[in-house]
Amino acid sequence: MMLLPLIPLAWSTARSPAVATPSWTAARSPTVASPARRHGAAAAMVATPISSSDIPAAALFLEKPSTVPWEVHKFGGASLATAELYKQCADLLVAESRRPLADGAASAAPTMAIVSARGGVTDKLIAVVETSKSDLPKAVQLLEAVAAEQVAVAREISSPDAAAAVERAINADVRSISATLQAFAMLKSVPTQALEVVSGYGEVWSALTMEAYLSSEGHASTWLDARDVLVVQTTGEAGLGDKGSTNTMGTDPLWEPSEAKLASWWAAD
Repeated sequence: MMLLPLIPLAWSTARSPAVATPSWTAARSPTVASPARRHGAAAAMVATPISSSDIPAAALFLEKPSTVPWEVHKFGGASLATAELYKQCADLLVAESRRPLADGAASAAPTMAIVSARGGVTDKLIAVVETSKSDLPKAVQLLEAVAAEQVAVAREISSPDAAAAVERAINADVRSISATLQAFAMLKSVPTQALEVVSGYGEVWSALTMEAYLSSEGHASTWLDARDVLVVQTTGEAGLGDKGSTNTMGTDPLWEPSEAKLASWWAAD
């Protein structure tokens, strides 16, 4: 199964299933993709970031690149508001990945899911950034509280080892974000793309959390941060969009370098 952070993309999974989603977590089930399904009130399943650094995280079940289409799911923040809901969404993906295909082309469907941040996390991270301009210690305190809540979810649904790995990753992110907040405090302002980068960590943490549960349940799984493979070119002027997202006049995926980077990731995984 593969999990990816969610980010706005300007292209469809039909164009190139291999690169049509942000970060993922993937479980290896033999498999295929039917029309994308949505779960919960979330943003569009595919969206395009301004730059590679703007991409959040999502989830996927699949074998290595498949000759059949993938089943694509999207879980919004409301669908991932509690530890129990993380389990329900992950279990649904496992069930879908084992569903026999009607045409008999494969024994199960390759399944992918894009995951949003846990309910409320994106807004909390935006509040952290805004607070840093006037009260850095309070901003760091708020950040640590958001991170602790995410770690608590991972501990509740995954094994001690898996939860510890999530905690280490999130703590490393907290240190990086805290350093960035210091710059905001000095400047008394926040660059648009910097706000998007910080607010996007919720999706990454969400993918890490769901993958921890999947691996703890014995499912072969991993996750991919699309920033590691997706290469885009932006044109036009940038502006601030919904929940800190950056709007541009145009964002064009560069397919050849993106596909090459994704192929390298598959080969190394």
